Amino acid sequence: CNIGNSGFWTIDFTTGDDKCVRVRKVAEGNSVILFEEVGLDEIREEIGITINPNYTSVLSEIETKFPLLKDAIGNPTDINGDGKVSIVFLNISISITGGSFVGGYFNPLDLFIAPPFSGINTNQREVIFVDAVFLTALGNNRRGALIPKDMLSTVFHELQHLIRYPWEVGKGNTTVPLQFPRTQSELNALLDTDSLWINEGTSELASDIAGFGPQESRLACLRADPAYGCQNLLNGKSL
Repeated sequence: CNIGNSGFWTIDFTTGDDKCVRVRKVAEGNSVILFEEVGLDEIREEIGITINPNYTSVLSEIETKFPLLKDAIGNPTDINGDGKVSIVFLNISISITGGSFVGGYFNPLDLFIAPPFSGINTNQREVIFVDAVFLTALGNNRRGALIPKDMLSTVFHELQHLIRYPWEVGKGNTTVPLQFPRTQSELNALLDTDSLWINEGTSELASDIAGFGPQESRLACLRADPAYGCQNLLNGKSL
C-alpha cells in the first residue's frame, strides 16, 4: 500500500479487515490534503447518485473553518512531518443496507508505529476517512449540491477525534508516531480514554463551531428520541 501517495490502509466495515484503497490526490491546502478513492465517480453513478463533489470548493471550506476548530480544541499532532492532515474521501460502506451507513471514522492506530511482523497496518500519519458516496447526496443546503453540508459536518466531527486522541493518552504534543504498548499497564493507559458520549458530543460541537451544525440524528440519539435508532451505547446519554 503506497501510503500517502496512491494508497491508504482502510477498514472494511463489512468484514472488520484492513484493505488497501487506491486513491488520487484531488486538492491540497495549507492544513489538509484531500484524496479520493479511484473510481468513486463510477460507483456514485452506478447507484444513481449524480452529484460529484467539487473538491476545490470543499478544500476552501475546510481551510477557512479549520482555524476555528484549532482555536477551540487545539492543533493536531504532526507525526509524519508534513504539517497537514490527510482527508480520504471513499466508499466506506456501500454494502451496508437498511438506510444506515458509516459516514466517517478516525483510526487511532494510524498514529502508531506497528510492531514488526504484527500484521497490524497503520498509515503513520494524521488521517481521517469520510464517505463520499451517500454523504454526497445529503445536505444539499444553501451551500449548493457540490459542497454537501453533511460531508463537511462529518469532516469536522472526525477532526475532533483526531486532535483529541493524543491528548487522551498523554501524548498531545508528540511529533513522532506513538509506540505500541509493551505491557498490560501501557495498554490500559491507551484504552483509558474519555467517555464515549463526551467524545461524540464534543465532535458534534466541533461541527457546530465550523458552521455546519450538529447532526440532528446524532443529537436525537443522545436525547433517546424514539424516532431514531441509536448505536454505540449513546442512547439516552444526556448532554
